[in-house]
Amino acid sequence: MGSREELKVLIDQLPEARLEPVRMMLEQVHPRPPRPELDRIRRRGEEYQRLVEQRFRDTGRPGTVSGFGGAGFGDVHDGVPIGSHGFHYWDGDALVNQTLQSFSGRQIEIMQRLSISSDRTKLNCIVELSSGSHTVRHEDEFPLSEAQATSTDQKSGSIIIVARH
Repeated sequence: MGSREELKVLIDQLPEARLEPVRMMLEQVHPRPPRPELDRIRRRGEEYQRLVEQRFRDTGRPGTVSGFGGAGFGDVHDGVPIGSHGFHYWDGDALVNQTLQSFSGRQIEIMQRLSISSDRTKLNCIVELSSGSHTVRHEDEFPLSEAQATSTDQKSGSIIIVARH
């Protein structure tokens, strides 16, 4: 086990460009003081995900995949809590990404829904932004050529959809 002095020597020997990753790693293991505003953002994001999951269960069609995955962050900017909690799931053939964004002291819900047309020639996109009782919705579709429709990322094996509009 290294002593503080040994760690200081190692850090002092690092080139300047390598200090930022070391700082970030040390912050992960260093106990942080409690920040109640960030805890509120995290709890609100978790509540939001539970609410959406319940709505999904209440309205989901048989055969709909209901696995959820997601992540979030929280911070304070100029004394105002900011943060984001997002998750995604499959609703039939549509990939849905939902995010609760805390911005300038306001809660904004963002829903993105992507699907491919049944004839596989178009990418369908719906985006909704909601805050309070106001919702803005935008729908569009993008033509997909056979060459553009899908390609495979060789490193990750992921399917990448490319649409040029």
